[in-house]
Amino acid sequence: MVNPSTGTALGDLASGGAADVDAVVNAARRAFEGEWRRWSPYQRQALLIRAYDLLKRRFEELAEIETVDMGAPISKTRATKQGALRMIQFFAALALSVRGETSENGLPGDVTTMTLKAPAGVNGGIIPWNGSLTSVWCIVGAATATGCTTVLKPATEASLTVLYLAEILLEIGLPLGVHRTISISSGPKPCDARAARKVSWS
Repeated sequence: MVNPSTGTALGDLASGGAADVDAVVNAARRAFEGEWRRWSPYQRQALLIRAYDLLKRRFEELAEIETVDMGAPISKTRATKQGALRMIQFFAALALSVRGETSENGLPGDVTTMTLKAPAGVNGGIIPWNGSLTSVWCIVGAATATGCTTVLKPATEASLTVLYLAEILLEIGLPLGVHRTISISSGPKPCDARAARKVSWS
């Protein structure tokens, strides 16, 4: 890892292979089928509200990491704060509004159509290098609100913010394994694993 604005080396980043991808996606599947499945929408909303408070409180720290990792001016990184916070607020509200519906249909007799929305399972997420501090919430926020688990693959060029977020989300009570991150320079991605039911790019 290198700070692109100075060329200074930041450290080394492990690179996972096919076995690592399968292992992390399968772990996310086990987390989806475990404690996380029993969380109510109200509990998931409360978790997102805690994520909002955490991001608001520690945004400067995260912005500095993002700037060093991505090379953007600190003023640009700081300017993303309100957008990231609003995104979390949006998904916190969404947690209580995911529901099916009942409606009449054209079949003869006393027939009613009912739809039911349920969590898909493991969501593989691909995060770009330019603005991961905001774009990560497009995937993690949606998955948390709807009861899915996530496996994120951040950009090799800028992974630090996503990796650090995965760590500090545990501080607000996210069950272990619900949100996982894997660094891969080339080869298989989370979407290649059979246990991944959905793939998102942000």
